Amino acid sequence: TRYNFNEDAWVTPDTERFNLMASYQQELSGTLDFFVDAYYYQSEGTIIRAASPLDDSLAFLVVPAEAYYNPFDEDVLLRGWRPVDLGPRIIDTDHEQWGLTAGLRGDWSGWDWEAGLIYSEAENKDTEGNRQAKSLFTDQLMVDGPDALNPFAGPGGNTQAALDGIRVSATDVRTTELALADFRVNRGDLWSLFGNDIGGAFGVEWRREEYFDDRDARLDGSMPYTNGPIFDESDLVGVSATFDSGASRDTYSVYGEFNVPLIGDANSKTLARSLEFQLAARYENPSDFDSTFKPKFGLRWEPTEGLLFRANYTEGFKAPNLPVMNQGTIVRRIDGIEDPMRAEVTGNP
Repeated sequence: TRYNFNEDAWVTPDTERFNLMASYQQELSGTLDFFVDAYYYQSEGTIIRAASPLDDSLAFLVVPAEAYYNPFDEDVLLRGWRPVDLGPRIIDTDHEQWGLTAGLRGDWSGWDWEAGLIYSEAENKDTEGNRQAKSLFTDQLMVDGPDALNPFAGPGGNTQAALDGIRVSATDVRTTELALADFRVNRGDLWSLFGNDIGGAFGVEWRREEYFDDRDARLDGSMPYTNGPIFDESDLVGVSATFDSGASRDTYSVYGEFNVPLIGDANSKTLARSLEFQLAARYENPSDFDSTFKPKFGLRWEPTEGLLFRANYTEGFKAPNLPVMNQGTIVRRIDGIEDPMRAEVTGNP
């Protein structure tokens, strides 16, 4: 009989959300405004998955010959077992996030300007219950009495004490922070060309990003599996080790844009109601990656009212995110893939 994965599993999580937002703006003078925006977001979610399985790739667990419930009088490698009496895996996710934006905006000598600050934090906590710990699994096999773990039994074949002896919950906590400061100006009449105004916009920005990924102690190598036939940094059945990681990055940016109307209201012609050229560029200098300069060119042609053609050329850039650059080597144990090097040693592909 095949195991029914959907008997206990939920398709969608049970989720509760709470949002709070506030915005305030104050005119300080005829040319100066103050603004501030704030938000808070919190959510709690629960989802249920099938009971945690094990096999010889997810957990290389051996029942010693002297184990209380080993009837074979020799070491036995567990090739597959799903303790359904342990119950389905219950995953609780708590997310909390808040942010604040504040700044000043105004105009000075024909220039519109704005200066702002942004700060936000987020925390996500995942707790998965009814998991199995390899070290506790091995210890429970060797209990001298009926409360020993019996992996050869079917449903109902293990005592509650035996199941509780291998049951653990695993919690991962991920936090992020973002701080940003920028200043930008724009003006629609920098110069005049053929009787039409050339507009421009310019800005500078500083951005700091931080993250920390705090994995459960049984997953990050703090509590490795040491009392079995092989060492493993992960003590959780069915989960490969993932180590804690964290990093920060400071990015400095400068950008600018010109809008050049070659043909406009002052010199429109037949089949040339307007013709505008756009030139923009952005320079970014991350603290942990190469700096870059990217341009953008655009053309806008309006031969007559109601008919418009556009053409653009742009280059983009995105530095690798912080986890990609700082998480380090990740090893995954995957079942069902043949390894010819392993086969020569173990006789099992």
